[in-house]
Amino acid sequence: MVLPVGTAPLALADPPADPAVQPAGNPAPPPPGEGAVPSGPAGVLDTPDGWHIEVTGSNETQLP
Repeated sequence: MVLPVGTAPLALADPPADPAVQPAGNPAPPPPGEGAVPSGPAGVLDTPDGWHIEVTGSNETQLP
């Protein structure tokens, strides 16, 4: 038994590119802004076993 076989026409999902349009490319991200924030007061903890712990911050920045 012989069955006739045909092929489907070529179908494309995207239309052809317009040659008049130039691609934008990947622009560089903007430079980071000045995000300096004031440091908080020092944190101090005296533990029950005699340790003295002090934590400070300086030159801090906050980024988006």
